[in-house]
Amino acid sequence: MAEINLPPNFHDDLKDKPKRQKEISAGYFQSPWNQDQYKDYIRRYWGYCGYIDQEIGRIFNSLKKSGQWENTFIVFTSDHGDMLTAHGMIFKLGSNGYEELFRVPAIFKIPGIKGVGSEYSALTSSIDILPTILHAAQIQAHQGIDGENLLPIFNHQQSSVRDFVFSEIHSTGQDGKTIICRNMQFKYVYHWLSQDVDELYDLTKDPGELINLISDAQHRETVQLMQNKIIQWSRETNHHYADLISKKASL
Repeated sequence: MAEINLPPNFHDDLKDKPKRQKEISAGYFQSPWNQDQYKDYIRRYWGYCGYIDQEIGRIFNSLKKSGQWENTFIVFTSDHGDMLTAHGMIFKLGSNGYEELFRVPAIFKIPGIKGVGSEYSALTSSIDILPTILHAAQIQAHQGIDGENLLPIFNHQQSSVRDFVFSEIHSTGQDGKTIICRNMQFKYVYHWLSQDVDELYDLTKDPGELINLISDAQHRETVQLMQNKIIQWSRETNHHYADLISKKASL
Protein backbone atom coordinates (compact mmCIF):
# COMPACT_ATOMS: atom_id res chain seq x y z
CA MET A 1 0.00 0.00 0.00
CA ALA A 2 1.36 3.43 -0.95
CA GLU A 3 2.73 5.51 1.89
CA ILE A 4 0.56 8.47 2.89
CA ASN A 5 2.37 11.72 3.67
CA LEU A 6 0.95 14.35 5.99
CA PRO A 7 0.76 17.85 4.46
CA PRO A 8 3.55 20.36 5.19
CA ASN A 9 1.17 22.52 7.26
CA PHE A 10 -0.01 19.60 9.43
CA HIS A 11 2.06 20.78 12.41
CA ASP A 12 0.59 24.29 12.49
CA ASP A 13 0.71 25.48 16.11
CA LEU A 14 -2.13 27.93 15.29
CA LYS A 15 -0.15 30.73 16.90
CA ASP A 16 -1.72 34.13 16.28
CA LYS A 17 -4.79 32.41 14.79
CA PRO A 18 -8.40 32.72 16.06
CA LYS A 19 -8.91 30.90 19.35
CA ARG A 20 -11.86 29.01 17.90
CA GLN A 21 -9.56 27.17 15.50
CA LYS A 22 -7.76 25.61 18.46
CA GLU A 23 -11.03 24.33 19.87
CA ILE A 24 -13.24 23.29 16.99
CA SER A 25 -11.13 20.53 15.43
CA ALA A 26 -10.51 18.87 18.80
CA GLY A 27 -14.27 18.48 19.18
CA TYR A 28 -14.27 15.75 16.52
CA PHE A 29 -12.02 13.43 18.53
CA GLN A 30 -12.80 11.44 21.68
CA SER A 31 -9.05 11.40 22.27
CA PRO A 32 -6.12 12.92 20.35
CA TRP A 33 -5.23 11.08 17.15
CA ASN A 34 -1.79 9.78 16.36
CA GLN A 35 -0.20 10.27 12.95
CA ASP A 36 -1.25 6.84 11.70
CA GLN A 37 -4.89 7.71 12.33
CA TYR A 38 -4.53 10.98 10.41
CA LYS A 39 -2.89 9.11 7.54
CA ASP A 40 -5.70 6.56 7.51
CA TYR A 41 -8.21 9.41 7.24
CA ILE A 42 -6.38 10.69 4.16
CA ARG A 43 -6.21 7.19 2.69
CA ARG A 44 -9.95 6.65 3.08
CA TYR A 45 -10.76 10.08 1.66
CA TRP A 46 -8.75 9.46 -1.50
CA GLY A 47 -10.38 6.06 -1.75
CA TYR A 48 -13.78 7.72 -1.86
CA CYS A 49 -12.49 10.15 -4.50
CA GLY A 50 -11.22 7.25 -6.57
CA TYR A 51 -14.66 5.63 -6.45
CA ILE A 52 -16.30 8.87 -7.63
CA ASP A 53 -13.78 9.09 -10.49
CA GLN A 54 -14.76 5.61 -11.63
CA GLU A 55 -18.47 6.44 -11.57
CA ILE A 56 -17.92 9.67 -13.53
CA GLY A 57 -15.94 7.61 -16.02
CA ARG A 58 -18.99 5.39 -16.51
CA ILE A 59 -21.07 8.46 -17.40
CA PHE A 60 -18.42 9.67 -19.84
CA ASN A 61 -18.25 6.28 -21.52
CA SER A 62 -22.04 6.21 -21.89
CA LEU A 63 -21.99 9.65 -23.52
CA LYS A 64 -19.34 8.51 -25.97
CA LYS A 65 -21.17 5.27 -26.82
CA SER A 66 -24.42 7.15 -27.37
CA GLY A 67 -22.77 9.68 -29.66
CA GLN A 68 -23.59 12.59 -27.35
CA TRP A 69 -20.06 13.30 -26.09
CA GLU A 70 -19.22 16.07 -28.55
CA ASN A 71 -22.35 18.13 -27.89
CA THR A 72 -22.52 17.70 -24.11
CA PHE A 73 -21.51 20.48 -21.71
CA ILE A 74 -19.91 19.04 -18.57
CA VAL A 75 -19.04 20.81 -15.32
CA PHE A 76 -17.45 18.97 -12.42
CA THR A 77 -16.98 20.90 -9.20
CA SER A 78 -17.71 20.81 -5.47
CA ASP A 79 -19.31 23.00 -2.83
CA HIS A 80 -16.32 22.81 -0.46
CA GLY A 81 -13.20 20.86 0.32
CA ASP A 82 -12.00 18.99 3.39
CA MET A 83 -9.23 20.03 5.77
CA LEU A 84 -7.73 16.56 5.21
CA THR A 85 -5.34 16.98 8.18
CA ALA A 86 -4.06 20.40 7.06
CA HIS A 87 -3.36 22.53 10.13
CA GLY A 88 -4.06 19.38 12.16
CA MET A 89 -7.76 19.50 11.23
CA ILE A 90 -10.27 17.23 9.51
CA PHE A 91 -13.73 17.65 7.97
CA LYS A 92 -15.13 21.03 6.90
CA LEU A 93 -14.76 23.61 9.64
CA GLY A 94 -16.19 27.01 10.31
CA SER A 95 -14.14 29.89 11.69
CA ASN A 96 -11.45 29.58 9.05
CA GLY A 97 -10.89 30.32 5.38
CA TYR A 98 -8.09 27.96 4.45
CA GLU A 99 -7.40 26.99 0.84
CA GLU A 100 -8.12 23.33 1.59
CA LEU A 101 -11.78 24.24 2.09
CA PHE A 102 -12.30 27.03 -0.40
CA ARG A 103 -10.13 26.23 -3.40
CA VAL A 104 -12.34 23.58 -4.96
CA PRO A 105 -11.86 21.80 -8.31
CA ALA A 106 -13.69 23.07 -11.36
CA ILE A 107 -13.42 21.08 -14.58
CA PHE A 108 -15.24 22.24 -17.72
CA LYS A 109 -15.82 20.44 -21.01
CA ILE A 110 -17.49 22.82 -23.43
CA PRO A 111 -18.43 21.92 -27.00
CA GLY A 112 -16.47 24.03 -29.46
CA ILE A 113 -13.76 25.06 -26.99
CA LYS A 114 -10.30 23.87 -27.93
CA GLY A 115 -7.37 23.28 -25.61
CA VAL A 116 -8.18 19.94 -24.02
CA GLY A 117 -6.35 19.56 -20.72
CA SER A 118 -5.61 23.27 -20.35
CA GLU A 119 -5.29 24.68 -16.84
CA TYR A 120 -6.21 28.23 -15.82
CA SER A 121 -5.09 30.11 -12.73
CA ALA A 122 -7.56 32.99 -12.96
CA LEU A 123 -9.64 33.86 -9.93
CA THR A 124 -13.16 32.49 -10.33
CA SER A 125 -16.21 31.82 -8.20
CA SER A 126 -18.93 29.19 -8.21
CA ILE A 127 -21.41 31.87 -9.24
CA ASP A 128 -19.55 32.13 -12.55
CA ILE A 129 -20.78 28.70 -13.65
CA LEU A 130 -24.32 29.80 -14.57
CA PRO A 131 -23.41 32.72 -16.86
CA THR A 132 -20.72 30.56 -18.48
CA ILE A 133 -23.28 27.85 -19.28
CA LEU A 134 -25.75 30.41 -20.64
CA HIS A 135 -23.19 32.03 -22.91
CA ALA A 136 -21.94 28.66 -24.13
CA ALA A 137 -25.54 27.71 -24.98
CA GLN A 138 -26.05 31.12 -26.62
CA ILE A 139 -28.82 31.98 -24.18
CA GLN A 140 -29.17 35.62 -23.18
CA ALA A 141 -28.22 36.04 -19.52
CA HIS A 142 -30.39 38.24 -17.31
CA GLN A 143 -28.88 41.69 -16.90
CA GLY A 144 -28.76 41.46 -13.11
CA ILE A 145 -27.30 37.97 -12.90
CA ASP A 146 -24.46 37.40 -10.48
CA GLY A 147 -21.27 35.88 -11.79
CA GLU A 148 -18.97 36.36 -14.77
CA ASN A 149 -18.78 34.56 -18.09
CA LEU A 150 -15.58 32.47 -18.15
CA LEU A 151 -15.58 31.76 -21.89
CA PRO A 152 -13.16 34.64 -22.65
CA ILE A 153 -10.64 32.89 -20.40
CA PHE A 154 -11.19 29.50 -21.97
CA ASN A 155 -10.87 31.05 -25.44
CA HIS A 156 -7.63 32.83 -24.38
CA GLN A 157 -9.19 36.22 -25.07
CA GLN A 158 -8.68 37.39 -21.47
CA SER A 159 -6.39 36.24 -18.69
CA SER A 160 -8.91 37.03 -15.95
CA VAL A 161 -12.42 38.29 -15.26
CA ARG A 162 -11.97 39.18 -11.59
CA ASP A 163 -9.38 40.91 -9.41
CA PHE A 164 -10.96 39.73 -6.16
CA VAL A 165 -13.17 36.82 -5.12
CA PHE A 166 -15.30 36.48 -2.00
CA SER A 167 -16.63 33.53 -0.06
CA GLU A 168 -18.55 33.22 3.16
CA ILE A 169 -19.18 30.91 6.09
CA HIS A 170 -22.38 31.66 7.98
CA SER A 171 -22.57 29.00 10.68
CA THR A 172 -23.99 29.31 14.20
CA GLY A 173 -22.45 31.47 16.89
CA GLN A 174 -20.55 34.74 16.76
CA ASP A 175 -17.32 33.01 15.72
CA GLY A 176 -19.06 31.26 12.82
CA LYS A 177 -19.49 34.39 10.72
CA THR A 178 -16.57 34.64 8.30
CA ILE A 179 -16.02 36.33 4.93
CA ILE A 180 -12.95 35.67 2.80
CA CYS A 181 -11.52 38.17 0.34
CA ARG A 182 -8.77 36.92 -1.94
CA ASN A 183 -6.70 38.26 -4.80
CA MET A 184 -3.80 36.59 -6.60
CA GLN A 185 -1.38 37.27 -3.73
CA PHE A 186 -3.23 37.83 -0.46
CA LYS A 187 -6.11 36.29 1.39
CA TYR A 188 -7.93 38.22 4.11
CA VAL A 189 -10.19 36.28 6.48
CA TYR A 190 -12.63 38.60 8.22
CA HIS A 191 -14.42 37.22 11.31
CA TRP A 192 -16.90 40.06 11.26
CA LEU A 193 -19.13 39.24 14.25
CA SER A 194 -16.35 37.99 16.53
CA GLN A 195 -13.80 40.18 18.25
CA ASP A 196 -11.23 37.42 17.76
CA VAL A 197 -8.22 38.04 15.54
CA ASP A 198 -8.69 38.24 11.77
CA GLU A 199 -6.24 36.65 9.33
CA LEU A 200 -4.07 37.76 6.43
CA TYR A 201 -1.88 35.40 4.41
CA ASP A 202 0.60 36.04 1.61
CA LEU A 203 -0.18 33.02 -0.57
CA THR A 204 2.84 33.55 -2.80
CA LYS A 205 5.31 33.27 0.08
CA ASP A 206 3.21 31.18 2.47
CA PRO A 207 0.92 28.84 0.46
CA GLY A 208 0.34 26.72 3.56
CA GLU A 209 -1.17 29.71 5.39
CA LEU A 210 0.96 29.28 8.48
CA ILE A 211 1.94 32.90 9.17
CA ASN A 212 -0.85 35.31 10.06
CA LEU A 213 0.25 38.79 8.93
CA ILE A 214 -2.76 40.62 10.32
CA SER A 215 -0.70 42.54 12.90
CA ASP A 216 2.22 43.26 10.56
CA ALA A 217 2.45 47.02 10.08
CA GLN A 218 3.80 46.53 6.56
CA HIS A 219 0.45 45.07 5.50
CA ARG A 220 -1.97 47.58 7.04
CA GLU A 221 -2.87 49.01 3.64
CA THR A 222 -3.63 45.53 2.31
CA VAL A 223 -5.89 44.79 5.28
CA GLN A 224 -7.69 48.12 4.85
CA LEU A 225 -8.12 47.55 1.12
CA MET A 226 -9.60 44.09 1.61
CA GLN A 227 -11.86 45.23 4.44
CA ASN A 228 -13.19 47.93 2.16
CA LYS A 229 -13.67 45.39 -0.64
CA ILE A 230 -15.70 43.14 1.67
CA ILE A 231 -17.87 46.03 2.85
CA GLN A 232 -18.42 47.15 -0.75
CA TRP A 233 -19.27 43.56 -1.76
CA SER A 234 -21.76 43.24 1.10
CA ARG A 235 -23.50 46.45 0.01
CA GLU A 236 -23.57 45.59 -3.68
CA THR A 237 -25.01 42.12 -3.02
CA ASN A 238 -27.62 43.44 -0.57
CA HIS A 239 -26.22 41.26 2.20
CA HIS A 240 -28.71 40.99 5.07
CA TYR A 241 -25.97 41.85 7.58
CA ALA A 242 -24.13 44.55 5.63
CA ASP A 243 -24.33 47.02 8.52
CA LEU A 244 -22.93 44.50 11.00
CA ILE A 245 -20.21 43.46 8.57
CA SER A 246 -18.96 47.05 8.36
CA LYS A 247 -19.18 47.60 12.12
CA LYS A 248 -16.06 45.68 13.20
CA ALA A 249 -13.95 47.36 10.51
CA SER A 250 -14.91 50.79 11.86
CA LEU A 251 -13.90 50.04 15.46
